[in-house]
Amino acid sequence: MLDKVDASQLKAFQVEHFKELERLGITKVYRTYKDFLVVATEGVTHFASNQVHCPACIEKQHQDGSLSYSHSMLCAMLVKPGEKEVFLMGTEPILCQDGQLKNDCERNASKRLLEWLSQQYKGQPLLLKMPSMQTAPILARLPVVVSPIF
Repeated sequence: MLDKVDASQLKAFQVEHFKELERLGITKVYRTYKDFLVVATEGVTHFASNQVHCPACIEKQHQDGSLSYSHSMLCAMLVKPGEKEVFLMGTEPILCQDGQLKNDCERNASKRLLEWLSQQYKGQPLLLKMPSMQTAPILARLPVVVSPIF
């Protein structure tokens, strides 16, 4: 069902969701030192199969020669230690790009996601917590604080 949904439609919902959190005062609870909002990123696989696949699937060749197929997404979540709930801030598909010899990876998705976050949440002081494999020199150009997890 989601295959027919344009990812930009989901992103528009995510921005509206954040505005509603602000309107309700929830983001005030999630602010930390110097008024930062902590945003954690993580890759999630939401489809995997050894048989069913489509042209957009990420292919993985295993040591035994078999192939598996999957769809994954990088998610950015508003988090705060001690709070039970997390809130979705943005998503970016991890894709098998047309014309590329190599599958897209979490690092490329993180570049796209963080550029989008910096545009959509301008004026919001964001502290990003992300696995070190996602950080890259290009991220230093973004108007957010990036703190890799080691």
